[in-house]
Amino acid sequence: MKIFLAFILLFICCSAASLPQGSDAANEIKSALASNKHVRLYFVSRTETYNWEGDKFKSEAGLIVYRGCGSNCANLMGAVVKHLYAAKRVACNVGQQSMLIEIGEKTLTYSYSSRMIKLDGICYFNANSLSKLDLKSVFFD
Repeated sequence: MKIFLAFILLFICCSAASLPQGSDAANEIKSALASNKHVRLYFVSRTETYNWEGDKFKSEAGLIVYRGCGSNCANLMGAVVKHLYAAKRVACNVGQQSMLIEIGEKTLTYSYSSRMIKLDGICYFNANSLSKLDLKSVFFD
């Protein structure tokens, strides 16, 4: 019986360890930043209930930033990588998207005061918000 319980606990631990965490997603984004020379950021500020992604989000954006960063994209977007690295995988909540970041083929969608991050259909949560102030290097060098 003890061996059976130990096996079950080992299986649960190994299964949880194999789930992608924020550090896995952050490494994906670091890789995308290393192979791209620019980023695009789209910002939406709304009070009503909405659920926009992709092209609809881009068309509703009130602020769009295209930032060429050459080989310095990883440093420029360091706050994004750090924020994602500290995030934990969670079930996705829909709606309230406020920021979309495109890095080559990768798209990060932020919602719920930039605490929920969606990448490749997987959601991550960081209790600390990624604010526009954290992204000041994108706007000002």
